[in-house]
Amino acid sequence: MEGTELQSFKIISSAGDASSLFLKAIQHAEKSEFDKAEECIEQANQSLKDAHHVQTALIQEESGGDAKEVSLLLIHAQDHLMNAFVYCDLVKSVLNLYKRLDEK
Repeated sequence: MEGTELQSFKIISSAGDASSLFLKAIQHAEKSEFDKAEECIEQANQSLKDAHHVQTALIQEESGGDAKEVSLLLIHAQDHLMNAFVYCDLVKSVLNLYKRLDEK
């Protein structure tokens, strides 16, 4: 497997893990399990960082003159990463809403 393909799979895997954990955090928040929800968010953030580091390495390689061929797999990886970033922001807002509802 070529380097870019492997890096794409790493992004997909880490971003997918992050997305799953963010959604799991909402499930915990629905049950007022806020400590568990926060743990999921922390774990998701680490997976998101892992994916972002791989993406950053690809960008640095390309900016250093090592241009990569854009493949459907790499585009798919980018989609997963961007979705995970959206989940990150959205889940934090949803968690805050559940906390406010729980207080009432």
